[in-house]
Amino acid sequence: MKKLLTLILVLFSTVSHSQIKGKITSAEGEPIPFVSVLIENTYIGTSANTEGLYDLNVSGAGKYTLIFQSIGYKSKKVVVNVVTLPYQQDITLEDEAYELGEVQVSNGEDPAYKIIRQAIANKKSNSEKAGRYEADFYSKGIFRAKNVPKRFMGMKLEVPEGSLDSTGSGIMYLSETVSHITFEQPDKLKENIIASKVSGEDSGYSFNSAREAHYNFYDDYMDFDFDVKMISPLAKGAFGYYRYKFEGTFLDGNNHYISKIKVIPRRDKEPVFEGYIYIADDSYAIYATDLIIKGYRLREPVLETLTIQQNFSYNETNGVWAKNLQTFAINAGMFGVGVSGSYTHVYTNYVFHDKFEKETFSKSMVSFEKDAAKKDSVYWESTRPVPLAEDEKTDYSKKDSLFAHKRTDSYKDSIWRAKNSFKVFDVLTGYNYHNPDKRLSFNYDGVLDLPGYNTVQGWNFKTKLSFSKTDTVAKRSYSATAHFDYGIAEDRLRVWGSFPVRIGKRSLLFSGGNKIEQFNPSEPIQPFINSVSTLFFKDNYMKLFDKAFAKISHNRYLFKNAGLDASLEYLWRRPLYNNTDYVL
Repeated sequence: MKKLLTLILVLFSTVSHSQIKGKITSAEGEPIPFVSVLIENTYIGTSANTEGLYDLNVSGAGKYTLIFQSIGYKSKKVVVNVVTLPYQQDITLEDEAYELGEVQVSNGEDPAYKIIRQAIANKKSNSEKAGRYEADFYSKGIFRAKNVPKRFMGMKLEVPEGSLDSTGSGIMYLSETVSHITFEQPDKLKENIIASKVSGEDSGYSFNSAREAHYNFYDDYMDFDFDVKMISPLAKGAFGYYRYKFEGTFLDGNNHYISKIKVIPRRDKEPVFEGYIYIADDSYAIYATDLIIKGYRLREPVLETLTIQQNFSYNETNGVWAKNLQTFAINAGMFGVGVSGSYTHVYTNYVFHDKFEKETFSKSMVSFEKDAAKKDSVYWESTRPVPLAEDEKTDYSKKDSLFAHKRTDSYKDSIWRAKNSFKVFDVLTGYNYHNPDKRLSFNYDGVLDLPGYNTVQGWNFKTKLSFSKTDTVAKRSYSATAHFDYGIAEDRLRVWGSFPVRIGKRSLLFSGGNKIEQFNPSEPIQPFINSVSTLFFKDNYMKLFDKAFAKISHNRYLFKNAGLDASLEYLWRRPLYNNTDYVL
């Protein structure tokens, strides 16, 4: 019965997240990555993955008009009559043909400058149209390494297990995030994380936040979290930093004429982009960007290039061009080790607002659903808008299996047995025992720490034993610590210790023994400084007395910044005398 119920749930999940899927290829049969796929006049869409595969979640059977859009290819509008789901719809896109015939060159100026002037003049209104909204957000981040050595400068490099193959290459990091975002210009962004997943981890909380993905080319400057802010090709002073070249127009799927403009830096070393920006001729809104940042322009020698591509979709109902897809491609390297990474950001289901309530943007701008990190594979298969590539599926499978193995009792016991094994030299160097499952630890500091020196004890050696145990169910913890201090000239061992116990909001501390203390209770003279001044300069600044004591203290937590404390202590202070005048 349980197996049957599970099967029914899986089938129900598949039906409730039905998909139109397929593969997008060029005329030569090559897969086209990161193609935007949209339902006409809606903000429901997805993106193809690196292999040209796409999955578009729809509500059910029916008639849909799909628009396929990618930089460098002709937009394609396809009407599909879906009877049963999932529905297979493969697409072939043709190379974009750019027209130059109707363009007039005025006064020797490239026509791109007129278009850019209009885009700058209209950027405030275009930005404000999409300046206040709610939307669903999906992000996938992946980083790959190449030629990572096993050792560097004689030291073994620690990398996540299962990440690299025999050549030192493989996926180092893979994660996904699904969230709902609320945004208001210029920079108010509230995000509720619905699901988050990191390959090979169970915490699941990744770096893929919507705030980190917010880049607006209508702004004058763009911050990529480096020391330098980049100057937008549509900045008010952009003509002082860029040259522009008109490379033609084409007609998109909604019959908008789109101008392709090449962006060229005037000076190579300045914080500027290069590449292409696409402008819609009727509204002068951004249709797409395909721009590159070179690492030296960010003053980051490790970074080679950072490419940012954005696609915008038009909705005839409200006349808004809204960003539906954004991709980052990162290439970096040093000492022969290469790193490449990419982020894919998909924005869907926009709802635009005239205004928000004052309490919409509270102090807590990021929140997490209770089970955000616990979503299973059924959820992810039915929800992620961008299908996983084969190597990504393999990475999840391999690392998640490895992580599950590491969570077994037998594996953890073997690891902790190895880490907790006692060796002969631990008597001198120290020993640590730790059992996280039992929340138990024991520590011994050893006897090889640098000895101190003062005129009362002469050379003195210290060590410490400690033990702790925590019971999270009973909300109880206790520990014990014993200190040992032996002075050669005095030929005396002093021992003192403490035994704190915490139960709920109450804590008790028992302490006592015999120790040496400075006359000034704040102990301003450091033992090492006093040792140096005594041995090398014949000045013993530390004034000491012998303290025998027994103390019990109690604390009761009431509420934040408030509690009750009570203590009772017996003290016996005795003077101490110099036992040595040895100096170097």
